[in-house]
Amino acid sequence: MKPFKSLHSFSRWLLRISLFLYLLVIYLSDLKSLEFSSVSFYFSVVYILFSALLLLGGVFSQGLTVVSGLVIFLLSLYQLIVSFSGMLTPAQAFYLIPFAIGLLFAASGNKS
Repeated sequence: MKPFKSLHSFSRWLLRISLFLYLLVIYLSDLKSLEFSSVSFYFSVVYILFSALLLLGGVFSQGLTVVSGLVIFLLSLYQLIVSFSGMLTPAQAFYLIPFAIGLLFAASGNKS
């Protein structure tokens, strides 16, 4: 069975949009609180900022896509390592989605 190669570009854009909306839904409440002394506030800002830059990178720049993907990947990796307690919990599984998508775009950039 042959893959649908014509859907490759569409699926990459769908990943960008889905990641942005996913992170926005998860971290918007942290942003609304405006607790500048909270580390979770800064994680939220970085996640949402770089997911938006990942969207913009698809239109403007390969480098922006790679850097944004790398930051999202590294931030998710850090949160996975810090929160790991010997077993994968449902809360940690939330970090796997941005981890995988960030790695994909860090590794491939805007290639279709």
